Amino acid sequence: GWPQPPLRMMLFDLPVKNLTTAKWVEDFKQQQQLWKIDYWQNVSEFERARLQRADWVPEELAPVKHQQQAMDGKPIIPGLCFALRYEDEIVGWHFTHKLDDQTIRFSVSYIRPDLQQDLLLLKLWYHAGIEAEKAGYIKARLGVSIRHKSMMQFCERFLSPLAERIEYSKGAFKLLLAEEEAVWV
Repeated sequence: GWPQPPLRMMLFDLPVKNLTTAKWVEDFKQQQQLWKIDYWQNVSEFERARLQRADWVPEELAPVKHQQQAMDGKPIIPGLCFALRYEDEIVGWHFTHKLDDQTIRFSVSYIRPDLQQDLLLLKLWYHAGIEAEKAGYIKARLGVSIRHKSMMQFCERFLSPLAERIEYSKGAFKLLLAEEEAVWV
């Protein structure tokens, strides 16, 4: 009597090296330095508070929710968490969490909507890949919820060619017991 499990997420596993050698990397090497990548730890409290009030920041991707640890409790790697600045204003961010000694997870990355067409997210991922290689990580994992159709298409386009494996996360729930409290599995 279990329902059919719906698709929840698309998961990409890739060698970090593939991020730094992707064919789209050449576009960033030729770009003018209009965009500055800074370590997240250099973002001031004032800037963090301003981001919390910004109307373009989706609640579930807000930096305040991810800057210490991932939703599953995995620790951030400060040297692999970045802010993207344009004219000294923060217009995007990227947080990386540690899964194990060889593997990182790109947990939360976001660019202000009016700048997303500039593919700046790839610039952040490229930079994170370079820093991850320096730190000795060899594998990266990234997941995207099917609720974010545009992001899913973006990842399919740019990460699928780099991925060693793509998995689909599904899940189903069923009420097993209903008394004072419901028990779910």
